[in-house]
Amino acid sequence: MSELNVEEQLHALRTSKLDVGVFRIHQPCEEWPSFDLIPDEYCLAIPTEHEFALRAEIRWSDLATRRFVISDRSEAPLEFGLVVANCVANGFSPNVIA
Repeated sequence: MSELNVEEQLHALRTSKLDVGVFRIHQPCEEWPSFDLIPDEYCLAIPTEHEFALRAEIRWSDLATRRFVISDRSEAPLEFGLVVANCVANGFSPNVIA
């Protein structure tokens, strides 16, 4: 198992160096048969002593004033875009830190 970005996976599939690729795409991939996997949910990673740690549910809007560490746009543009889109849909732009 290797971690590769979408382009690296596609290249490895084309050159038979990879048997299966798992990635997010905007449009169906017509080169190979593809299957939708069960949509994943987002995971919020926080210290055990964080004020959110005891909550059963955290809404996107609860994160409006928080700093974000998310996938790098150049490595995972779709994931980055989805997180930003969820934030914007909930009335804020994420404060992304490096």
